[in-house]
Amino acid sequence: MGGTKPSWETASTERSSATPMMPISRSCHSHKVLGLSADAEEVGVTLPSLEEGYFSYFAGAKSKVGETPDGFMNWELPVGEYIVCSFEAENFEALVMDAIYKAQQYIYNTWLPNYKLQTETFCAERYTSHSPETTSMEIWLKLKK
Repeated sequence: MGGTKPSWETASTERSSATPMMPISRSCHSHKVLGLSADAEEVGVTLPSLEEGYFSYFAGAKSKVGETPDGFMNWELPVGEYIVCSFEAENFEALVMDAIYKAQQYIYNTWLPNYKLQTETFCAERYTSHSPETTSMEIWLKLKK
């Protein structure tokens, strides 16, 4: 990445092992009217949890540095080297319900082992928008040092 770090404001954080992520993402998306640009990029981030067998997931929207609306917190993408996987689907529902699963299966079960690479327990899903017309997204995986 270049010299700038993406910054997102987060509206919802939950601990989960099996809970679907869509309610968290919808919560963030619905809160964008509270001060975040309606057409701002969105992100869903999975992080390790302190409790074994769980992870933390939050959803957020891109914001301007220093402008954090009430009820939100600032989060910046950690510095490091990333693998970025871009993919498309026919529509938004297929993108978030099918294509993302297939992309993750390919990355973790085929691509990473073939290149003998390991990633940290971290995954960021980047959406350029969150509308029914959105048909592409990215998965960002941080490489272990």
